[in-house]
Amino acid sequence: MIRSSPKPEKNYQNYREQLRFDFLYSCAYCSIMEFEAGGIGFEIDHYLPQEIFPQLSGDYENLMYSCEKCNGLKGDFHTDDALRKAGKYPIRVDQGDPDDHFESRGELLYHRTETGEFNIMLFDLNRKGLRRIRNLRTRCHGSINGIILGLTQLASIKIERARKDKRPIFAHFKKEMARKGEELAMELDQILREFARSPLLDIDPERKNRIKKRAAYLKKQKAILPSL
Repeated sequence: MIRSSPKPEKNYQNYREQLRFDFLYSCAYCSIMEFEAGGIGFEIDHYLPQEIFPQLSGDYENLMYSCEKCNGLKGDFHTDDALRKAGKYPIRVDQGDPDDHFESRGELLYHRTETGEFNIMLFDLNRKGLRRIRNLRTRCHGSINGIILGLTQLASIKIERARKDKRPIFAHFKKEMARKGEELAMELDQILREFARSPLLDIDPERKNRIKKRAAYLKKQKAILPSL
């Protein structure tokens, strides 16, 4: 992922939409996508805990987009110099490649480094939900590879091997395949983001008006006002 440079905000919660986009609508620690998360919510995590580093509370570079499960498991954990030197620190996907520390074998994640082992343990990266998601991803990836292989083999057939009356159609098909391939390469980033994003987590533009109406109504009724 590549971080953007949003305008400074006093309230770090105002960075939420930018963080969603930068982190590909996925958890910074376990990689679960909003689309895959089901009932699991997403939160903003302070990589360096704001309780210990209050001066970094609104620093965009210190904010991570995290599923609520990983955010809860990480809590206020902070790596001191000794732990970091030993490789015991949460991986930052905006500063390194997690594949350097992990390898996937079927549903399970195995460590390649001390840092990988530490992250597997800290974030419980072999929990049941993540194992099921890896299984589904593997099956989908296998199906996609099969389709790509079939289309590639079909596109590689020489026009001369087709029947003469079918050659114009076949030539048009090959041309369209090449064009679609170029378009797909250009749109891959957008496709991935749209697949990963859950519209249910998008900003509700009517929320502020509803809150005001709700507060006014409940105040008139002299009811207790639990926060939304």
